[in-house]
This record gives sequence, structure tokens and C-alpha cells, in this order.
Amino acid sequence: MVEDEAAQIRKETCSMNPKRTRLNPACLNKFKYPVRTWIIVTGYSVILFCIVSYFSVMSSLLSSAGNPGQKPTANIGYPFAYYYQFWLRGNNSPNCGWRGISFIADAILTWVFSVACFIPLSCIKPKKIMSTSTK
Repeated sequence: MVEDEAAQIRKETCSMNPKRTRLNPACLNKFKYPVRTWIIVTGYSVILFCIVSYFSVMSSLLSSAGNPGQKPTANIGYPFAYYYQFWLRGNNSPNCGWRGISFIADAILTWVFSVACFIPLSCIKPKKIMSTSTK
């Protein structure tokens, strides 16, 4: 009986104010399966990491697109470039290098950003739109 009342209070507190800007601690109780939640957040993080990496390589390639005297280079990673391409003097083929610590730092930052966005957004319930149609 007491558990049912506590669950009802949590449900009401979570849906009281849809325009709230701060995270309501009662909303965190709705995550019944934390492993599932972390897997979903990690999936979103992988997608976001791929998108950010794609945009970083495209911006580095497009920066040299209009200049025929400049050789194209591909640098991948934001905010830390974890893959870089460079040209040696007198060589016609590019060389490349990896920074493993930058890759790990980018992945961790992307995951933290995903968690920071996912949890508050999952606590906000969308407003119900009232239908004005007549039957």
C-alpha cells in the first residue's frame, strides 16, 4: 500500500510541470532498467561520435577545395584531432598518423555529452495536444 502511494507521488511529481528547466530527482526513479538505459545512451553516443567525425573530416577536406596549390588533408576528430594526414616535402603521397589518447578523449567527451542530454530530455513529457475535431 505504501509502495503504491510512493509510486503515485513519484508519477505525479514527474509529470507536474512540463516546462521545468531543472532535472527533477523524482524522474530518475522511472529508469527501471539502468543497464538498458546505459546501452541506449551508448548507442546514441556512437552515432553522435560518427556524425561529429564525419563533419570534422569534411570541414578539413573542404578547407583546401578551392585552392589548387594546396594539397588536401584529412584530419578527423573534434575537439581533439585523433587522425591527421600530412604531406612531406617532395613526396606525392600523403602520410598519416594516429593519436590514441585523443581518440579516447573524444569518445569520452561524446559519451558524457550524450548522458548529459539524454537523462533530462527523457524526464520531460511532451504536452498532450487536444483534438478539436468533432465526431
